[in-house]
Amino acid sequence: WIQPFRKNSNNQIIHSTAKTRFMSLFSGRSGITVLSIAILFISAMPALSQNQKYAVTGAVTDHRSGQPLKGANVYLAGTTLGSSTDADGRYFIRNITQGVFELAFSYVGYEPVIKKLVITQSDDTLHIDASLRPRSSSLEEMTIKSERPARWIHLKERFTEIFLGHTSNARECKILNPEQLEFELTDDNLLIARAPNPLIVDNRALGYRIYIELEQFEWNSSLDIGTMVIYPKFELMRTTERRLRKSWERNRKKTYEGSLKHFLATLYEARSNYAGYEFNEGLINEISDAEKEFELAVKKDLPRELKKLLKGFTLPKEVQIKYSKYSQNASFYSSNQSYKVSFLAPVRNDNVFFVDPWGNLLEPKSIQLGGEWAANRVADLLPFHYGGKR
Repeated sequence: WIQPFRKNSNNQIIHSTAKTRFMSLFSGRSGITVLSIAILFISAMPALSQNQKYAVTGAVTDHRSGQPLKGANVYLAGTTLGSSTDADGRYFIRNITQGVFELAFSYVGYEPVIKKLVITQSDDTLHIDASLRPRSSSLEEMTIKSERPARWIHLKERFTEIFLGHTSNARECKILNPEQLEFELTDDNLLIARAPNPLIVDNRALGYRIYIELEQFEWNSSLDIGTMVIYPKFELMRTTERRLRKSWERNRKKTYEGSLKHFLATLYEARSNYAGYEFNEGLINEISDAEKEFELAVKKDLPRELKKLLKGFTLPKEVQIKYSKYSQNASFYSSNQSYKVSFLAPVRNDNVFFVDPWGNLLEPKSIQLGGEWAANRVADLLPFHYGGKR
């Protein structure tokens, strides 16, 4: 979910609403617009114990005929874990930790299916099947055009900038199959993008190839707000060059440090001096165990083991957060190049938000973001298990 907000001349927040399911990445170029982005990292919230591994298996079939689909992709969204189906349509994914995940099923020419996967200590191997429906032929046919008009090229460039972002990482990212994209621009300047098959993005700054199911993309250029819903699968790039591997490791670390994920992990662990962050610490306070138990009582789908890992915090009003350990990856949103500037604002009536040990939010609609964190896009994505408490 995202709730973009602007500030008027009196520095008061004016709210509007948009929504997303997995990830929203939007920002305004002007100094007036501050946008809120909430990222649903709980869809891959790992448990603290990493010793025991689990597995998931099942079959992928055609919804109409019931025939197995060979070569379908099955993966845990936001991670590097996945598999392809064999001749019988069966898949097997191992080395999964305890947690709550989104299990994605995709196949060329078919609508993707997303299912929730909850793994607890009582599980060993889970069995989850999926039945995929063929896509409408009209959308599939749109992607086989050999030549594109100038308008399509212009909209592709606009989409690419929004999709990948504005940081230095974005300059080293490339969408390998843009021919999959089809665009629509409405009378009210709403850019709509569709892709019948996963987009493939090479991020040579971080050393990842990312396969992305684009479920929804709608962007209003006039208001500079929009909605993006994606399901990414990360694949580590391979190289024999030691220098390149070291470069990827450094860039991942730079991208992580100062990010929302890094800040929330720092907040979770209550590190001394908050690892280079400057903010009014009295505005963000951890709630008691009793309050946490009360707040999470309605989360029936969360296993008890995972609830124990969460920490709850209150945020009564907007807070500005500066990160002084400057990284070269900062975008144009930081007016002072010696630090990154971001904003957090509450959304819920009780001002509460929950975080896991890896700096992932339980509920994306629980806080609003602005500033530097609003500039992070696909080019700055890291797998869920990166960073945080080990």
